Amino acid sequence: GVPELEWPLLHPLSGFYTWLGMLGLIFIHVWTDFSLDYAPSIQSEVRFLITIGSLAAVSGVVFHSAQCFEPYLGQGVGRSRALYFALFAGTAFLYLQTYTLMYASGDFGSGIGVHVAALWIVFGFALIGLIGTLLPVAGFDAKPRPELWGWRGGLFLAAPLMVIINKEAIYAIPGLWSAWLISLVAPWVMEKDTMLMPKGVIKWALGLQILTLSVMLFDENAIYLALLIGWIPLHIFRKGMVRTFKKQQRLQKSAEE
Repeated sequence: GVPELEWPLLHPLSGFYTWLGMLGLIFIHVWTDFSLDYAPSIQSEVRFLITIGSLAAVSGVVFHSAQCFEPYLGQGVGRSRALYFALFAGTAFLYLQTYTLMYASGDFGSGIGVHVAALWIVFGFALIGLIGTLLPVAGFDAKPRPELWGWRGGLFLAAPLMVIINKEAIYAIPGLWSAWLISLVAPWVMEKDTMLMPKGVIKWALGLQILTLSVMLFDENAIYLALLIGWIPLHIFRKGMVRTFKKQQRLQKSAEE
């Protein structure tokens, strides 16, 4: 059947919180005149608020989509392949996007320093995310693909922690969104016994993610462009998956008739 995807205003994983996050981001960006260096005395606080707003605006889509769709996966043949793909490809995207945004800003030079700064930030995110993948060992395995849930949850917790430790970690937020998208895509692509293969949805979502990454190379304010459009592929994935499930349901009804 088709997963239940009604999102009422006060749904705990979307609705009110999603729109509150988006409105908060818009307010902060306008208030700071689209500058991360606005009011140096409260610069760290502003970046922390942007991080919280970014998580609120997107995390509901990620976790609610996983909750709705992943119970319809197969028995898990090739499950480890999906996990490795999510970890390695997600971390690669996280690094590539973080490096691109830091390089485009011009605040970190153009030499090895940008790579080192990006690597340290990504290392922190990946470490906390990897700790999250161990949650099933501790008994937190109620969700389908609990190791992927742990990875996503670890990245979620890593964002505010890393921004508190290092305010430049805000450049990793769009890369975090990419890692989340890849973690949603991975089981549908890599597991061998998945009956549903939403190729079109995945191509559109990942293609747009790569396009947004390439656009960021040409704008010194790329971080704002990334925060403005970087969440769109996640919504495309969710909408596309809903259509795919509905199409499958129609085909099943036709076959039964």
